[in-house]
Amino acid sequence: MSERPYAPSWLDRLTAAVARIPLPYPVVYLVIGLLLALARTVIAWIDGSYAVGTFFAVHILDGLIPVYFLFAIHLLDELSRRAIADYRPRLRGGDTEYQQLRYRLTTMPLRSGLVVGILALIEGAIYIPLFLSPVDIERSHYLTSPVSVVADTLLSGLSGLFMVMFGFHTIRQLWMISRIYTRHTNVSIFDIGGLYALSRVTAVSSIALLFFTYVYFALYTQGQINSLSNGVVVAAIVIIALLTFIVPLWGAHRLLQTAKNQRQSEVAHRIEAAADALHARVDSGDYSEITDRIDGAIDGLLKERDVVAKAKTWPWEPDAVRAVVTAVVLPILIWIVTRILERFGV
Repeated sequence: MSERPYAPSWLDRLTAAVARIPLPYPVVYLVIGLLLALARTVIAWIDGSYAVGTFFAVHILDGLIPVYFLFAIHLLDELSRRAIADYRPRLRGGDTEYQQLRYRLTTMPLRSGLVVGILALIEGAIYIPLFLSPVDIERSHYLTSPVSVVADTLLSGLSGLFMVMFGFHTIRQLWMISRIYTRHTNVSIFDIGGLYALSRVTAVSSIALLFFTYVYFALYTQGQINSLSNGVVVAAIVIIALLTFIVPLWGAHRLLQTAKNQRQSEVAHRIEAAADALHARVDSGDYSEITDRIDGAIDGLLKERDVVAKAKTWPWEPDAVRAVVTAVVLPILIWIVTRILERFGV
């Protein structure tokens, strides 16, 4: 690319540094997360929060949360690079436009990333003492010693930092996908295969949010807030996840629907014109071979009308839809079945 529209954020530099490590980046993030979780667990063993050799789900989760969201950002950027490459034949402009869109889709601006990051880090660092009740702090074995105060503040700050950055990154990325669909795409209702590429990004964004939500509420909030509150919050996040998948594709859906309606109108006008020509021949008593040609034209137009009527106007792959629906429905079904079994004492 000849000129970058803006400098990359600190987060993009961080994921680029991880990518240069001669190991698969998921392994790198997993190892870092486990080390953080183990370090917090060892602190709890030393200060006597719980017995040596035992593990506490909340502290394990606290170590994994920051790297989970960092990993999700890295994964979405890698996926976006492949998706925009597959999408390239559908773009209206040339190589310069492609390079600019690719950069904007996978890179956050330096200034806004820095501002959001600082605010998120501060919010995360003060979360435990300001937003958790003394009962919640005690149940979570937080702030049990001077060393744990430092560790809990650090992990909470990192969690807040990367959770908020994930949200900021996702909103920007999905906004860019919507712009690509509505402002830079050549649309054809007979060839929407290439349009599927970017739906992979919206699907993975939704699944990443849902996965964290289910794990968080299964482990972290156990016994800390009532079931009704859990249900309301989970339902809200499920709705947000579904909107994350659908909304960025809405612009492409509208374009495809408009193209479909226009094509249907054109076919209808041609059928009407062919029918009028056929009527004129019949009224004049002319049953020559031209009548057969008109009849064949009408038959062909009717077939085209049927093909257009069946044309899809949502730019997503069936596999992407199935993955998102499974991520939404399966854990809920498991929860319902578990509650039913518990009620019957199974």
